[in-house]
Amino acid sequence: MRHFDVASTREMEAVAAYCPDAVMSFMHPVKSRPAIERAYKEFGIRTFAYDCEAELEKIFTATGNAKDLTLILRVAVSNQGAEMPIDGKFGATAFETPTLLRDARSRVERLGVSFHPGSQCMDPFAWSAHCELLSRLITEADVDIDIVDVGG
Repeated sequence: MRHFDVASTREMEAVAAYCPDAVMSFMHPVKSRPAIERAYKEFGIRTFAYDCEAELEKIFTATGNAKDLTLILRVAVSNQGAEMPIDGKFGATAFETPTLLRDARSRVERLGVSFHPGSQCMDPFAWSAHCELLSRLITEADVDIDIVDVGG
């Protein structure tokens, strides 16, 4: 394994120590500016999650408005059918999503969307409904998407 989803600088340090050639993605939607800056400059991380305008601007500021970024917008979805619901914790609303996608698209190399239906979601209809929602929001935003990241 050479690709890792990290959520903190301690995780970055651990991955770098045990797998120096690893590719990391900083997928926690709430990060400090120093953590983003360190991720970009020290660990070579180019993929970051965001779920609001403030986080998007924080990423651009901390990376010096880097053009080589891949940004993944985490979209809030219901947690129907999940054993451990996490709704309300992270994610852009359906109302915010099209604007957040448009704001990022012109400024990044690659753009994606993600959702997390809650832990142990065993309801196939829930997955279908979430994918349908993302499809509708991407169409509304009228942007090209390079990545769909499904959590859970």
